[in-house]
Amino acid sequence: MTINKQKKILEKIIDNALKNAIEEIAICGELFSEESLRYLVMNELSKEKIFGSFPNDNSSSCKLVFEYAYSKNKRSIGTYRPDIASLKVDDTGNVENINPLVIELKITDWATKDIVKCREYINPNKGKLFFNLAAVVVAPTPKKRNLAILKTAERKRIQSLKKSNNDDLRILFAWIDHQKNQPELFWIS
Repeated sequence: MTINKQKKILEKIIDNALKNAIEEIAICGELFSEESLRYLVMNELSKEKIFGSFPNDNSSSCKLVFEYAYSKNKRSIGTYRPDIASLKVDDTGNVENINPLVIELKITDWATKDIVKCREYINPNKGKLFFNLAAVVVAPTPKKRNLAILKTAERKRIQSLKKSNNDDLRILFAWIDHQKNQPELFWIS
């Protein structure tokens, strides 16, 4: 499957997950958590199956995992733990070097650090493995909406990373625009 087809499917997955998050936040308010968001995203990923399904089975070479330990650099010690990763696993159970997808989730604050992490995840020269696509998904609860996600300067800065031709862009940035009460998604560099 081409990368552009995978991007379209990922957009659909994240859009559906955020629409479900809007409903959950309306019902649960401040009880909505990152775990809730993780469940919603994992559920939508599992429906499409191209990045794997959860719970995992032996029918797919892609495995969906939570909090996979990702080495930051080939030479230094230290790890990130992306919220969700789709890993290609060979017949012997070893994770391959090139993997389909990694996702960072946020409900509390601005995701600038997560964007930086995603840039490292998709860079083949950074870690011991890398990912074809990455996504940063932000779904703040009502009390957290007034944080930087709605600050005009920061939002404009992130949107300036968006380019009209998104064929070579591999990080999907998605959040709930509470003024419109709908998901907003775009690809960034």
